[in-house]
Amino acid sequence: MTGAASGIGRATVLRLIGRGDRVVAADIDRAGLDGLANHVGPAVVEPAHLDVRDARAWDELVNRIVADHGRLDVLVHAAGILSPTAGHRLDPETIERLVDVNVKGTIHGANAAARAMLPRGRGNIVVVASMAALVPVPGISVYSATKHAARAYALALAQDLRPHGIFVSAVCPAVVATPMMDQQIDAEDAALTFSSRRPLTPEEVARAIVERAIERGRLEVVVQVPGSGQALAAKLANGFPSLAPRLGAFVRRRAARRQAKLRARLRNDPSDSSVP
Repeated sequence: MTGAASGIGRATVLRLIGRGDRVVAADIDRAGLDGLANHVGPAVVEPAHLDVRDARAWDELVNRIVADHGRLDVLVHAAGILSPTAGHRLDPETIERLVDVNVKGTIHGANAAARAMLPRGRGNIVVVASMAALVPVPGISVYSATKHAARAYALALAQDLRPHGIFVSAVCPAVVATPMMDQQIDAEDAALTFSSRRPLTPEEVARAIVERAIERGRLEVVVQVPGSGQALAAKLANGFPSLAPRLGAFVRRRAARRQAKLRARLRNDPSDSSVP
C-alpha cells in the first residue's frame, strides 16, 4: 500500500487490516508511517520508506516482500501529489515532480508488482487515479493530465496482464477530505474541485478499493458522493469535450461558493469537512 501515511492510503491500510490482511505500508513520510505503525501495531503492518519515483527502490521493496512473505498478492498504489495552480503558471521543476510522482511512480510500481505476480499467475494491482482522470479539470491541469496518464496505463496494463491471471483496476474518486484537498481550499484556480455538495471521506474510497477493486476485480471504479451524479457528469464531459466550456462557468461559480463555505467551516472547526 503506497501513500499509506495519510488519507486514502491510511484508510485503506486500516480496512485491509480489518479483514485480516498483512500489509506493507509504504510512503516517503517516515513520521506518518511511524504514527500508523504505532496506532495498529507492528504485528499487522510493516512500514516501508519508499520514494515512488525510484524504480530500483520499487524492485528492492517488492523483492524483499516476496523473500520475507513468499508472495505479493495485492498492490494498492495511492501515492500522489498535487499543485493547485493553472498549468501555465507552474514552474518546470514542479511540473517534472508531478509527472515523476504521479505518472512514473505509477508505472514503476505497477511493473514491479506485475513481475512479482506473473510467476504465480494471480494478483491484483489497484491504481488510485482521480475523477480528474476522467474529465480535464482547469486550475489543476497538470495534475489532471498526470491522472489521465495513470488511468490510461492501468486500463492498458489490465489488458496485458488479464490473460496471466492478474487483475488491474483504476479507482477514480471525486474530491476526498485529505491533506490534498486542504492544499486546494485557498486556491481560486482549484475551485472546480469543490463542485460536489461535500467531499468523500477516505473511508468511503477505501471501501470501494477493497470491495469493488480488490474483491471483485473491476476494471474501473468511479467513486462519487452518493446521489451526486458526478460519475455520469464526468463521463459525459469526457465523451463530449465541447460540453465542458459551456457548463464550466456555471459550475465554477457554484463550486467557488462551496469552496468558500468549506474554507470558512474549516477555519472554525478544522475537523469539519462537510458542506451543507
